[in-house]
Amino acid sequence: MLKDRPRIAHYSLWSPNRSGLHMAVVDQIKYERLAGLDSLFINCDVEDPDPNRFTEDGITAVPWREAESSDVWVLHRSIPGKLMPMLHKKKSIAVLHGTSEILMLHEIESAGKNDKFNMHLEFMDQFQKVVTITKNDTDIMKQYDNGRNKVVYIPDSIDLEKYSLEGHAWDYKYRPAIISTTNIRINKNPAPLFWAMPRIIELIPTARLNVYGINLNEIITWKNIVLKSGKIGTSIENIHGQFFDLRPFLRGADIGFNSNYNGIFSRDSMEQMASGCSVVAYTSEHTPYVCERTIESIAQTIKKAFEDLYRDPEGQILKNRKYAEDNFCMKKAVKKYIDLYNML
Repeated sequence: MLKDRPRIAHYSLWSPNRSGLHMAVVDQIKYERLAGLDSLFINCDVEDPDPNRFTEDGITAVPWREAESSDVWVLHRSIPGKLMPMLHKKKSIAVLHGTSEILMLHEIESAGKNDKFNMHLEFMDQFQKVVTITKNDTDIMKQYDNGRNKVVYIPDSIDLEKYSLEGHAWDYKYRPAIISTTNIRINKNPAPLFWAMPRIIELIPTARLNVYGINLNEIITWKNIVLKSGKIGTSIENIHGQFFDLRPFLRGADIGFNSNYNGIFSRDSMEQMASGCSVVAYTSEHTPYVCERTIESIAQTIKKAFEDLYRDPEGQILKNRKYAEDNFCMKKAVKKYIDLYNML
């Protein structure tokens, strides 16, 4: 059992508005502090961060030396090598944010130079507990537990107060307003949605696509996808890069698209559903709107989501919000983390 106000050191990268990992750690620290814990953000890349540069939502990255007096160390990204000799003296947890399948793909693609999946396996030896945030990864990592009972499943979650139905909503010109808000990764590619848009417009002439999160390094690729097809080019209402507050655009939208190939609800889909959107995904336990990765299946599934929304707009929005409250609530997740801290 920990003391009355334990100090928890969370190790993460610092990347506001770009990294879902960063935002997840900020959300967790917020609710741990509200629960009475002295939780800290340790920027694993900067030993003595400038508080004027490293502050977000009232949370400031603190110097590495602050971790020395912490009761529990929680790894989200990495622990600086300078601090690793102290790890065995601390109560410790590793949170596995990357999925095993994608980490394996990165290892193969890098010809062994990237060994992040193996690093996850080594965490089983280095840390007292390992937290998985998806059910599939829980089943995978338990195969490497070897009877040690180290794996704990705590679902990925977001700050539902931040992503709410209340507040300014963007007034889209076309309906349904379909949105893609993912940070594009090897496992998250919205291109099939672009290619499906002409067929979607055949089924729903007023539908348009709105894309957020395009990285400037990839803009030429996406420009070619859009502009070299007259049909795709006219199917898009908005296309934007990264680095701004998406909440008004989420509240105003109708249908979100989860481009994760294995259907995992990453942060962008949780934010969409919390904001009232119906979400279309490839395979997922979290939505009834499941499609194959084909133009026709994507189009027909979006049509079905729109028909349900058209019949009962307010009811569908409230239903989506209720599902997010039941399944993606960081406040509830933090209660499980606190129970875990007390078990160490």
